[in-house]
Amino acid sequence: MTIDVMIDLETLGVSADAVILTVGAVKFDPYSTREPYDAFYAKLNVEEQVAAGRTIDESTIEWWSKQDDVVVQEALGDEGRISMEQFYKDFNKFLVGVDYYWSQGTTFDIVILEHFYKVTNGWPIPWHFWKTKDSRTILSTFGDGRKKEKGRHHNAVEDAYDQAIALQEVFQKFMPDRYKNVRSN
Repeated sequence: MTIDVMIDLETLGVSADAVILTVGAVKFDPYSTREPYDAFYAKLNVEEQVAAGRTIDESTIEWWSKQDDVVVQEALGDEGRISMEQFYKDFNKFLVGVDYYWSQGTTFDIVILEHFYKVTNGWPIPWHFWKTKDSRTILSTFGDGRKKEKGRHHNAVEDAYDQAIALQEVFQKFMPDRYKNVRSN
């Protein structure tokens, strides 16, 4: 059985070298109705990233200032932040056994994480480029049924969960035979 993971980031910019605020991920089976499972969530140390050369974009700071207070406090608050090295160890351990790596789009989450890995002590990237997949294209093409609840939007682990569920719904709708025959719940 293959294992897929949905990854979502909250950041202080949109470039590859943007400071990462939070990383959320859930393991899931896109061919199943089984709930996403084994969630991962980490808040990274901002000052350490800036010292390492990662960047903060002022327009992104302005954008964060317009978000829901609960979401802003979770993403930007200092409580529970971990070092870059601790994140690397924890996230790599979480990813053991994962076959496919999903994110919303091809130029954000995965690109930022790959830059983080390459630039930070030359850590190896834990996936091969051919193992990454884009849920945004699938959802925008075949329908994105997500309805965001206030307070859940822009929380990395909640977004990863919602994206995984939305992808499962598309797979079930457009690949019902494969859904029934390939994997069981």
